[in-house]
Amino acid sequence: MALAKPSQLDECLGGRGQSSGSQDPSDDCIGRLKGVTVAAFAAAPPAPGKAVEKSLVREINELWGFDMLQLYKAPLPGYAGLLHQIVVLRMEGMDRDRSATGLGEATFLHLQYFPTDGLRFQKVTGPSDPPSSTLVKACHLTRVCGFRIADVLDDFMRREADYDTCICFAEAVVAACGLQSTFSFHLENAHEELQKLWYEELERQRKQQAAIATTAAGAALLCAVQ
Repeated sequence: MALAKPSQLDECLGGRGQSSGSQDPSDDCIGRLKGVTVAAFAAAPPAPGKAVEKSLVREINELWGFDMLQLYKAPLPGYAGLLHQIVVLRMEGMDRDRSATGLGEATFLHLQYFPTDGLRFQKVTGPSDPPSSTLVKACHLTRVCGFRIADVLDDFMRREADYDTCICFAEAVVAACGLQSTFSFHLENAHEELQKLWYEELERQRKQQAAIATTAAGAALLCAVQ
């Protein structure tokens, strides 16, 4: 999985292929390398749904509201485990029965963030689990007005891709629905696991770059001797 260009790794992890001696990249290094992981997703299947655009944000902003949130976890391209987060919101209609028996007539909004494709959405009639996903938890809401979700969409439309943006986006939607305490344990664990895997990949690349530099230096010395 490609995370960073060799020059970026050299600069952050010791300079010119030299290790800084630290097992983990420094905080400064992490800050400068954030966002370069998108290359790891280049070979991934096309992202589902459509890109979130201003027209959808306006539509959601004027929406009556949402009365259910479902959070799913799914495979994240380039990483082991179910670390990708998908938020599904049930649109609330003024004349629709809020009971469980009314699910079949409801419209569900699937939202997720991909490093290479940004924010994506799908509208689905009736309950439908996103492909290859596992439900974390479903929560009924005391109507969450559309503008709260629209604000989150507008914010993340402008953000640059980061290795953990899919989790940050889910956190923001959960917060807009007032459910931070319900999902905090799951999302914090997802952050920790993804960061651990990201650090491990950076270290793997550092060693790979050091090996390349050593091989090149040896070849140059051999040519000079000959």
